[in-house]
This record gives sequence, structure tokens and C-alpha cells, in this order.
Amino acid sequence: MTARDNSIAKKRQDRAHAFCLAFQLPFFEELPDAEVIVTRYFETLDSPIKESAKYAKEAYSGIVGRLTEIDALLSAALPKIAENKEVKKNREARTNKQSKPKEWSLKRLAATDLAILRLAVYELLSGKTPQKVAINEAVELAKIYGAEDSPKFINGVLGGVVKNLPTAEAGNE
Repeated sequence: MTARDNSIAKKRQDRAHAFCLAFQLPFFEELPDAEVIVTRYFETLDSPIKESAKYAKEAYSGIVGRLTEIDALLSAALPKIAENKEVKKNREARTNKQSKPKEWSLKRLAATDLAILRLAVYELLSGKTPQKVAINEAVELAKIYGAEDSPKFINGVLGGVVKNLPTAEAGNE
């Protein structure tokens, strides 16, 4: 393994730790202090790694600090749900109105997909990770932790996020 390969593997491991921390967010009623959560998380591991803790804390703090912005970008990029034709026709017949497709909500997402998406959007917004790398790494996390369709879903949503990014972040390719 080359030094570059080791660096990529380490960053991927750091990102997996950050994902594990982000995964916890929906389970808290109030957003907890990043320092406390990161410390508790790394205490549960057999061999805590300071370097991973540094990136995980930075990513977790960044997600928590920009959660409203991140979730707004995700909500705007979520796909519309295509209704079954028969259900749509019956609804339109009952109401005499053209029905619009329903929108996905963050609450409908699997916790794993939401954590992966939040981490990836944080990386896109931070500007420290090239867009293609952030998206690819999110897809890789989805292959490991998500459902069978998660990688495609994550890729599609992040493609939509990139289109909606402010111009400063959008130029980071």
C-alpha cells in the first residue's frame, strides 16, 4: 500500500466515524455538545484514534452548526414521490382537482441515509473536499451501511444538492 492509499483509507475510516456520530442526531431531543458526544463515542471503541476523533469532531460540529442549512438543501433536493396511477385517478375523481406529486421529507428517510447525506452536504459546504470525492465517499458509505437502493438514492439526492449549492461551494469540483 502506498502512502496515498493509506491516506485515502484513513480518511475513509475517519468519515465512517463521522457518519456514526451523525447517525445519532435524530435520536436526541436537543442537540448535544459535540465534545461530549465525540468523547463518549470514542470511549466505546477498542482503540480510539486521536486523528479520527479530530476529523469526526470537526464534521459532527459542522453538521450540528449548519444543520438548518444542510437540511434545507437536502429537502430541496429530495425527489417527488410518484403516485400509483390508479390512486391518483381516484383522488382526482373524488376531489375534481389535479393532484400534485407528494414530496419526500427528511422524516421519511432511513436514519442511515440521512446521516450519510448530512455528512456529504457538510463536506460539500465546507469546501475542504472536492464535490466528486464527497459524493463518491457518500455512495461508498451507503454501500456499506445503507439498504440496497441507498447508493443510487444518495447519488441522486446529492446531485440535486450540488445544483442548489451557493456559487462559491458549487465551483468546488
